[in-house]
Amino acid sequence: LKLTPGPPTPLHLDDLLEQVQKDRGLSLSEEQARAVRMALQEKIVILTGGPGTGKTTIVSCILDLYRRLGAKVLLMAPTGRAAKRLSEATGADAATIHRALEFSPQTGGFKRNAQEPLRADVVVVDETSMVDTFLMYHLLRAVPPEARLVLVGDVYQLPAVGPGNVLKDLIDSGTLPVARLTRIYRQARESLIVVNAHRVNQGEFPVLPSRLGQGDFVFQEFEDPVALKERLLELVCEEIPRRYGFHPVRDLQVITPMHRGGVGVQALNHELQQRLNPQGRPFTFGARTFRRGDKVMQLKNDYFKEVFNGDIGQVQGFDPEARRLLVDFDGRLVSYEAGEGEEITLAYAVTVHKSQGSEFPGVVLVLTTQHYLLLQRNLLYTALTRGRRLVVLLGSKKALALAIKNDRPVRRYTDLAGKLRQTLGPASGRG
Repeated sequence: LKLTPGPPTPLHLDDLLEQVQKDRGLSLSEEQARAVRMALQEKIVILTGGPGTGKTTIVSCILDLYRRLGAKVLLMAPTGRAAKRLSEATGADAATIHRALEFSPQTGGFKRNAQEPLRADVVVVDETSMVDTFLMYHLLRAVPPEARLVLVGDVYQLPAVGPGNVLKDLIDSGTLPVARLTRIYRQARESLIVVNAHRVNQGEFPVLPSRLGQGDFVFQEFEDPVALKERLLELVCEEIPRRYGFHPVRDLQVITPMHRGGVGVQALNHELQQRLNPQGRPFTFGARTFRRGDKVMQLKNDYFKEVFNGDIGQVQGFDPEARRLLVDFDGRLVSYEAGEGEEITLAYAVTVHKSQGSEFPGVVLVLTTQHYLLLQRNLLYTALTRGRRLVVLLGSKKALALAIKNDRPVRRYTDLAGKLRQTLGPASGRG
């Protein structure tokens, strides 16, 4: 991690920022404008904030400013879906970190490293909370010494599936400039999804309207898991599509903390498959049963196929003689051979961890005391922020209260923050 000087900051930065705002029809707050300035003045900057605080707007402004200065900017994210969202939000190409670093499945290493760094003046990484220690190490090695690095993320979301808690450690070290976005903007304040996510994050009980159509957030209370499951099936298969025009498979995502149990991933996927895709002959691939048209998820990074953990696709067909499964991932057909069945699973319902880095028009979230060991504030916060236009929470107020109260997620023992303090000392500028 080198803090050698980056490219010189343009003397006319404020004039340039004013022009960008004018051209884009924006009026940045002082908090947002300061974050943009930091990204052009600091060698490394961390940009963190919750939903509705304007992270995407700021990244777009940073990208625009650097382009006007003739700088080459690389955008990347840890997963395929996160990279796709970043690309859609900014209108610029974004890649997974593995693809940007040119991972080689043959060698198990990255082509881009300290000896052969990335060709970029600026590297912007989104969803940094999902980046583990191993991947961050290889990314930092590949950033050219003269380049700038902008790390964007929400530190209150779940940490990476892999080792470490990199984003939190980088912030807690006090050694790097941090722009903290805390203000929720007017349009976002009208969203109960955003308001309730921030209330949960602050340890407050959310506002809980109970009827569909009262806003973009609905809570319906159930103690009995059997009754909850029946209501979930009714909502996903009939009521929400009819009322909101959402496609039950493409637009809606069921999220639940557990794999097992009556309202866990396995049971709900079985029920939803029967209701949403009953046609066609079922076939067994690996240990799982699929039909043509099923919604499925990739369970591990497969660099040969260029599909990544958490990518969602649709089964297009099955060749029984060749034992080959075809899955459509956003218009790209991927073939699975016999023996690769464990890479793919049904995805009508997914865990909170598997949903991280994705957004959906509508989310139906299950939260019951059956999930006692998994009721954590950052898990609930992460789940709530997956929905763009609608979140329906089904479960008990007791489970909700337990999750909000439990702000002691499983601790990860790392010494990254301490080592950074020893090596770098305090940061010169932090938000």
